[in-house]
Amino acid sequence: MILKMLSCLIILTVVLHTCLSELDLLHPSQPCTKAKDQNAYDTFLHRHLRKDTPTDPRKLREWQKFINKINTWDRPIQSFLPFREAKRVIAVCSSGGKMYEGNLCISKDSLTFFTVEINDRKQVKRVKPCTTVKDQNAYDTFLHRHLRKDNPTDPRKLREWQKFINKINTWDRPIQSFLPFREAKRVIAVCSSGGKMYGGNLCISKKPLTFFTVEINNRKQVKRVKVQEQHVILGCDKIKNKCLPIHFEANLNDAIPDNNKPDCSKAMANTSFIPFEELLYV
Repeated sequence: MILKMLSCLIILTVVLHTCLSELDLLHPSQPCTKAKDQNAYDTFLHRHLRKDTPTDPRKLREWQKFINKINTWDRPIQSFLPFREAKRVIAVCSSGGKMYEGNLCISKDSLTFFTVEINDRKQVKRVKPCTTVKDQNAYDTFLHRHLRKDNPTDPRKLREWQKFINKINTWDRPIQSFLPFREAKRVIAVCSSGGKMYGGNLCISKKPLTFFTVEINNRKQVKRVKVQEQHVILGCDKIKNKCLPIHFEANLNDAIPDNNKPDCSKAMANTSFIPFEELLYV
């Protein structure tokens, strides 16, 4: 039983820009204002920056013992920064970071960390694209937020974008991305033959895609619309036995696909083939 449980444990080493947001949750206007919870920093250290964190993602038994030791089975996704990077991590809140939004800071340089995912049976689980997702409306949410027939196509016409955001009522999202509907077939294909496995349930497009990024200010106004071209990273999961995009992940580091990794179609062995004309009506 123990060996079976351990075989499901995968630690993903991901290179991302890391935001430290747990020091000051009650003052969203800017970083480094006084926090009501004076133990928040100790909580951050306990959860994310520890001397006793394992350092080899291949040694599954060590990670299993570690999660048992710190008893954090109640947290389905956990991230741990290597303690050797402690100075760089702490510096994100000063000279090593830029203001991001609210009380968040984003690191100037990429940091490496480990992500552990836990299932509801208190076991560390294997995560890959095209596994069953609990939210069966996740694909519809993705379409509503990112792939629509009615979004404007000219980034210069801010008035049209203003009306559009009013219509779909997404003012609560300060940065929003919209993929042109004419590219729908290529977007959906990222979760199959058009994408490479990236990490967790994420797939990255083999070829760059063009999309619009809309920036919203705190007065509910469209501040800027820009056209971007990047390899697109999408969360892909199984919904009604079909592998579909459910999440748009910002490609902050201009990542490109690794040709040594499998196509996302490899994760679809137990899912249905979907004719394109059916994709938007699942």
